[in-house]
Amino acid sequence: MSNHIYKAGAYIRLSREDGNKFEESNSIKNQRELIKQYIDEQDDISIYEYYADDGKTGTNFDRPGFQKLIKDMNDRKIDCIIVKDLSRFGRNYIEVGRYLDYIFPTMNIRFIAITDNVDNVKNPESVNNVIVPFKNLINDEYCRDISRKIKKVMEVKRLNGEKTGGNAPYGYIVNDKKYVIDEEVVDILRMIFDLCISGESTSKIAAKLNEQKIDSPYVHILKLKGKEPSEEYYWSSSKINTILKNRVYCGDLMQGKTRTLSNKVKVSVPVPKEDWIISKNAHEAIIDKDTFEKANLALQSRATAKGTKKNSFPTIFKGHLKCYDCKKTMVKNSCAILKNGICITYQCITYRRMSKKLCPSHQIKNDELVNLVSSKINEDIEKLVNFENQKLYKLNDDEELKKVREEMSKKSCKLDEIIKLSRNILYDLKKNLITKDDYDFYSKNYEEQITELNKELNNLKDKEFILTNEERTIREFIKKFKGYRNFKTLTETIINDLVETIYIKVDKTIEIKYLDQDVYDLIMKKDLEG
Repeated sequence: MSNHIYKAGAYIRLSREDGNKFEESNSIKNQRELIKQYIDEQDDISIYEYYADDGKTGTNFDRPGFQKLIKDMNDRKIDCIIVKDLSRFGRNYIEVGRYLDYIFPTMNIRFIAITDNVDNVKNPESVNNVIVPFKNLINDEYCRDISRKIKKVMEVKRLNGEKTGGNAPYGYIVNDKKYVIDEEVVDILRMIFDLCISGESTSKIAAKLNEQKIDSPYVHILKLKGKEPSEEYYWSSSKINTILKNRVYCGDLMQGKTRTLSNKVKVSVPVPKEDWIISKNAHEAIIDKDTFEKANLALQSRATAKGTKKNSFPTIFKGHLKCYDCKKTMVKNSCAILKNGICITYQCITYRRMSKKLCPSHQIKNDELVNLVSSKINEDIEKLVNFENQKLYKLNDDEELKKVREEMSKKSCKLDEIIKLSRNILYDLKKNLITKDDYDFYSKNYEEQITELNKELNNLKDKEFILTNEERTIREFIKKFKGYRNFKTLTETIINDLVETIYIKVDKTIEIKYLDQDVYDLIMKKDLEG
C-alpha cells in the first residue's frame, strides 16, 4: 500500500448565482469547515492551502483564487484538489469535463468532490460515472436559466424607465433609482459644452481642466464613495468627447447599449442604436437640447477636418506605440510634406491632449523610429537563431524526459512482440497446430495485453508532451522570427506579427515588448544560463 501523502489545495467558491443560499450550505465558512473536517478524517491527505473566490461566477475559470490554484498545481506545489461539490469547481460542463477527463489524469492530480462522492484515486469509476457529466450539465443549465431570467427582468425595468446600470454618469448621482444632478460638478459640465461651442478642441478642454486641477470623472466618483485614488487620473480628450456626445445630459436615459455574448462569455458587444431602450425626459437635464446640438455640430466639423488631414498618411505602427513614462498612446503629431517626402512625427498623447505639464513630449520622427525598430528586431532575430543553433538541443537533456522516452521505447517493443504473437496464433490455428480453445485463450490474453500497453503508451505520450512543451513553444517562437530574418524594409505585417508594444523614451531610444514576451524572456534567461 502506498504511503504517499497528498498535498491538497482546497477550493472554495461562492457566487451571486447561488441566490438565497449565501447563508446556507454554500457559504464560504461552511465549505471551509466541511473540507477541513473531511481532511481531518483522512490519513493520506494534508492541507497545503485554501483557495477562495467570493462573488465569482462558475461559468468560466477567470477567477483569481482558481488561477492561483491551477498555478500551484502546475508548479507541483499540490497534487490533490478538494471541493465541496462539482458546482463549486465550475458550472461550465465542457471545461469541467476537460479537467476531470484529461488534465488531472495527465498530471496525476487527485480530485475529490466530497458531497458528490467523487475521488479519482480511491474510486476511479466515480469520475466516469454517468451522473458526473449529468450533474455538470445541470449546473451549466442552472446558470443559463438564471442568466435568462435576470436579462428579462432588466429589460422590463428599462422599458419602465428604471435605471439598471452601475454608477451614474459624471454630473449625476443616483437617488431612489433616478438620476439627480450632482451640484458639485454641474458647472464644470456646462463649461465643457460652452468651450466646445466657442471653438476649443477636446484636447485643449482636457488640458485646461487638468491645469486647473479639476478632479477627473473617475476621481470624483471615488471621492463620492469616500475613497481616495491609488494613483493619479486625468482628463483626456476621449473623455471630453464621450461627455459631449452623451444625450443623458439632455434628460434622456439610454440603456441596453451593450449586451454580453452569453452567460459563459462575459464579453460586452455593442447593440445597434435602433435597439437601445431610450426613455425621454427621464430625469432633470443639465444641458438644453439646443446647446447639445450646437456642441456636437462643432465637434463633428473639427473631427472631419482633422481626420481628412491625418488619415491621408497611414503609419505601419498603428496601435503599437506607447509613451515609456506614462504608458499612454503615442499619436501622430504632424504629417508635413517636404521636398524629400512625407515627415510624420509622433507625440505622447498625455502631453498633447491632456496637459504639457503631465508628461514630456517624447516626440520622434517616423524615419528615426523605423530605423530603431528595424535594428532592434534584426538584432533579436540573430540572438534567437544563435540560441537555436547552439543551445536549444540541451533542453531535451533532461533525466525525467529520458526515462519517459526509454519507457516508451520498451513498451513499444513489447507491444510489437505481442501483436506479432497474436498474428502467429491465428496462423497456428489455420495449420491445426493449436485447438480452437487454445486460440481463444491466447487471443483474449494478448488482446488484454495490447489494450493495457496502448493505455500505458498513451499516458507516457501525455507525459512526454508536457515535458517537451517548453522546447516546442520555444521552437515555434523562434520559427516565427526566422521567417523575417535579414528583412530590408520594415512593414506593417512584420510589426503586427511580432510586436505587441513599442515604448518610446524621452531620449528617443525604444523598448520593444514582443507578442509572447514571456517566451522571449525565457529564451534570454536560458541563453545566459548557458
